[in-house]
Parts: sequence; C-alpha cells; structure tokens
Amino acid sequence: MAVNSVQKQDYAQAGKSILVADSLAFSVGAVIGNTSVTAGTDGKKIIKAGTPLTGDILKRNTAFTVGTSANAVAILLHDLDVTAGNTNGTILISGYVDYDKLEANVQKLITQEVVAKLTKITFISGTKDVTLGTDSE
Repeated sequence: MAVNSVQKQDYAQAGKSILVADSLAFSVGAVIGNTSVTAGTDGKKIIKAGTPLTGDILKRNTAFTVGTSANAVAILLHDLDVTAGNTNGTILISGYVDYDKLEANVQKLITQEVVAKLTKITFISGTKDVTLGTDSE
C-alpha cells in the first residue's frame, strides 16, 4: 500500500524590487555575462540590481555585460550571480526606478551620462538630494 506524504519545498525568494511600480515597467529576459565582474570575498561574482548593462537588444542571446556611461542600453532588474559564466537575467528597458533602493556602489554608476543614454528609464528619489554618480549619503 502506497503512503501519500507531503514534502516541504523551499523556493528562493525574489530579491528586493528596485522599481517604483512594476506595472509601469518593461523588462525582457537576456543572457548576462561575467566579463569584468570581480569576485567578492566569498568567491561569487554578483551583478547588483540597477547596474547599467551594454549589449544588443535585438540579440539578447548574446551576453550583455556591465556597461559604462558611454554604452549603457539597459539596467539589470535583479541581483544576479554570474560566477559560473553566462546566466539568464532580466534587463529593464523602461520604467521608474527607486534610486534609494539601489546599493551605494550601484548609485555611483548612475551618472548623468548613463541617465542621458537610458532615456526610457527614470530614476526617482524621495528621501534625499541626489547627485548622480556619487554616494549621496
């Protein structure tokens, strides 16, 4: 006689949202590479949510990489572990980002030049004066 049992399954929790409103955002899946990503003290290569990315929107199977103010085309929507190499992730193409939710090192990457390149993404801060590209704490 077979015994039915219930098994507990733990699912990874989604990271914090950097968006002001999910319904006002447009994002797509893309391959994200680990070129120029430095491993942390734990040996993992993590790209943080909000990091500017460069790549070809029409060729999302070709890895996007961490971008610069000169070539940013999107930002990473969630933290992503790229330790093992190319990994599937989500890129934000348009929407409203809560600047205050970005980690301090990512805030430094959001320069006037990046904002000028990402014309469909608006960065909003409600708690402090923001000087883009600096740690405004």
